[in-house]
Amino acid sequence: HHPTVAMIEHVSFQYASYVLILAVALTAALLWLLRSWSAHRPAGKGPVGLSKRPRSTEQKSDSLTVPEEEAVRRLRELLTGQDTQPPPDDLVLQVAWARDLDVEAAAALWRRHLEAVRSLRVAEVRDERVLEAYSAGFCVLAGEDVDGRPMIWVRMKLSVPTSMTPALIVRNTWLAQDAMLGPSRKANRNGICFVYDLEGVGLRNVSFDPHALHAALWGATSHPSHISRVWLLDAPRIFHVAWAAGKHFVPPEVRRLVRFAGTGSRDGPESFAEICSPSNLPAYLGGDHARFRQPFAEWMFDQLEI
Repeated sequence: HHPTVAMIEHVSFQYASYVLILAVALTAALLWLLRSWSAHRPAGKGPVGLSKRPRSTEQKSDSLTVPEEEAVRRLRELLTGQDTQPPPDDLVLQVAWARDLDVEAAAALWRRHLEAVRSLRVAEVRDERVLEAYSAGFCVLAGEDVDGRPMIWVRMKLSVPTSMTPALIVRNTWLAQDAMLGPSRKANRNGICFVYDLEGVGLRNVSFDPHALHAALWGATSHPSHISRVWLLDAPRIFHVAWAAGKHFVPPEVRRLVRFAGTGSRDGPESFAEICSPSNLPAYLGGDHARFRQPFAEWMFDQLEI
């Protein structure tokens, strides 16, 4: 080969290898997460995280349904008088919906959550560290998706997990989920929609530390929260290939959580029409700046403070 051609081929090979490693790492993490969800869910159920922060005093606008009342009552009974510390009253519904009102499964999840709190030492993470981590801007405010789910919108290229401890990563995620679910019974019923914007993502946005991965995934799968949709935006084609090969390792009802979307040139809100309306987009994508200008962490703590 001509030296220039050889150099181009070498660079192309390096880039292909880089993308492949990244795709396999992220896809493997997603598959592990989904398999963990399914392993701790009752068979045949649909898709399914708790800080020690106090809840907002915002009034719930609707009443519990009969099945919810029964699930809350039975869950309290099941956890009362045991060595397990029961969830606070204003968290019981969130715990119940994390397992689609299956009380036995919800109680098991709560015990797993408390074990994660102790083992990962999540309670030792100070609020200042959370605010510092979120200042990178990887999580931004957005509204509801097309089905009325509250969205947690993550800009993956701004997330550098190697700069955070496993306990900090876990607490960051738990707080975000609690803030989304706490003020609203509707949100607990509909579940959270996670949107991962993969535009510009690179190897710096993935951790290959087995201890960190284990801790983060343990934390993610032990937190009582109802997650009902996961969007991956503008993932490189290799991600689609890796997902197609690996998705068969998770049950169909869990696989249906995950959706891929290509947004093209992102030159208008119609690029995101299958995810949400223009008014619900985050500000960096043309959404309502006045509505979503507050830093995510400040909003999050506002929701969780008494």
